[in-house]
Amino acid sequence: MTQIHPGTVDTFSRVVRTESADDILATHGRTFHWAKRFLGYDMGANAAQLYVFCRHVDDIADGNDPDRAARLEAIDTILSGKTLSRAKDAKTARTFVRFAGAHGIDLQVTRDLIRGLASDQGEVNVHDTRELLVYCYRVAGTVGLMMAPLLNCHDRKAGHFAMDLGIAMQLTNIARDVAEDAAMGRRYIPAGWCGQASPRAIHASVFDDTHPARREISCAIEDLLALADMFYASGYKGLSYLPPRAHLAIGIAARCYQEIGHKLRRRKFAYWRGRVVVGTGGKIIASAKSLFTFLHRLGPLPDHDNTLQTYFDPTRNDPDIAN
Repeated sequence: MTQIHPGTVDTFSRVVRTESADDILATHGRTFHWAKRFLGYDMGANAAQLYVFCRHVDDIADGNDPDRAARLEAIDTILSGKTLSRAKDAKTARTFVRFAGAHGIDLQVTRDLIRGLASDQGEVNVHDTRELLVYCYRVAGTVGLMMAPLLNCHDRKAGHFAMDLGIAMQLTNIARDVAEDAAMGRRYIPAGWCGQASPRAIHASVFDDTHPARREISCAIEDLLALADMFYASGYKGLSYLPPRAHLAIGIAARCYQEIGHKLRRRKFAYWRGRVVVGTGGKIIASAKSLFTFLHRLGPLPDHDNTLQTYFDPTRNDPDIAN
């Protein structure tokens, strides 16, 4: 998973003060921390608490603990309603279950997130667009769904747009982190988009100006960002389901993420040049652009374009890959 970056901060269960969660967000989720200031105290505090839990489980998935797969499985078991009092992360999981219950978060969606993180164990070689989008749903679309009730949005129709925005941001992260992911043995670019290049080949291409994979990977990044823009466009329409303050904050976060893609384009998709970062000036400009999303509030609430989610099984929260 690339949306929430690993670090050294300990578990969700240790966050007993809003200031602690806010500190974690400020250090490791700077775009979200920038947008959080527009949410107000209550929604901002709840969003920070959700971030800390997501960060904790992502740290497990991306960490060096040889028992990380078993730890994720134990958290999933507790989220399902069973008791594992001796599990290492039992307190964290139980604390989140209470948090979710208090705010109307569907724990099946949280379990979908865990499922996505579990799929990151070992080498990753995404096969096709369907697998890519299902993965993006699991590790990021789920976060959009969990955020919605924290933002006082309970309209079921809004969930599809929340998923789209999460998927868009995850596609952006994948495009940005191609080199970093390859170094960890992960390739989220569909095989057919990049000539079946392995993570090892992509990693080698970072250091070799003549490597044949460079052109294919750059073109694939361009395609990733084009796909992301389709999901951003849908997600922006859905912001009108949110209260105005939440609309502004989430619009700002999304615009700041989309700016990463714009910078990648200006770099001509040169993934070997290091990670793209949007500075304060870029965030200010992106934040100003987010004001245009308020135009969607002038008309009726939009219907979702279901063609964006054709790979998802509508009978389940977690979209299984169709046979």
